[in-house]
Amino acid sequence: MKNILFVIISFVLLITYNHKADAISINSDEKIVDGYVVKEYQGISNLELIKDFDIPQFKGVKRDLLVYLPVGYKESNKRYPVLYMHDAQNLFTIDSANYGGWQINKTLERLIAEDRTEGVIIVGVYNDGSNRASEYSPWEYWLFYNKIKNPLGEEYVDFIVNKLKPYIDKNYRTLSDRENTGIAGSSLGGLISFYAGLRYQNVFSKIGVFSPYFTAEKAKIKEVYNFSKKVGKRENMKICFYVGGKEFGRTEYDKNYLEATKEMYNLLKDIGFDENELRLLVDKKAVHNERYWAKYFPEIFLWLYE
Repeated sequence: MKNILFVIISFVLLITYNHKADAISINSDEKIVDGYVVKEYQGISNLELIKDFDIPQFKGVKRDLLVYLPVGYKESNKRYPVLYMHDAQNLFTIDSANYGGWQINKTLERLIAEDRTEGVIIVGVYNDGSNRASEYSPWEYWLFYNKIKNPLGEEYVDFIVNKLKPYIDKNYRTLSDRENTGIAGSSLGGLISFYAGLRYQNVFSKIGVFSPYFTAEKAKIKEVYNFSKKVGKRENMKICFYVGGKEFGRTEYDKNYLEATKEMYNLLKDIGFDENELRLLVDKKAVHNERYWAKYFPEIFLWLYE
């Protein structure tokens, strides 16, 4: 009886001690890490799907995550910088993306093979299609002909900083300091990335802002400019803007969209960021989709993480 009790106690201690490093295997490609099911995504060994990750800021909401690990991650003890992104279902494979997806995993593997980067961990949060605009908006404003009446952007960013990042830093080999932590996204994801990076300059040092919604249907979103002036420069940053000249195929709106991004770029210079911290890329022929964001991702990534 004592031997049986000893075995039971030993097993309990084994699975509870040093929880940081523990991963309980369910089968060959699925495990439980810190209470969440983690498995390979679509058979890609260095792309992990974390199922039903809690977002306490949204009171009971759960969301899937995708975590890309650099080539060689599992064969080494090396630590890596991290880039947090949104719209995870569009970042890696083409299955659920309307325009082929970003295919970031293929891009990074090519850059590693070319010896242009040592790699980065990408953490993508799935969007909730029905609430995407609210979750990526820190303020009320008119988006085309619909008003964002229940902005949840502040809560979403709080989730990334205070729930998601601690989990990733605990369970993956990250370089967790601000100098090695960035955030990036496109469209409304560009808006919320800019907001997150500027608000939490103590957490993020790099922001990739692709085709950001700095203007709505008929007017600039004045809140984002007022916010930028109020926050100002608190740390040295690297902020890269990219915008197309034919984002929506509507001449007047496209012009305003481009000018709104240029205005933000100039505003950041006015409030103290120098030219070495800022970059603006414009493709006058580019439209608002993943094909162009994927095209410019390598250049922006390499500049942010050089």
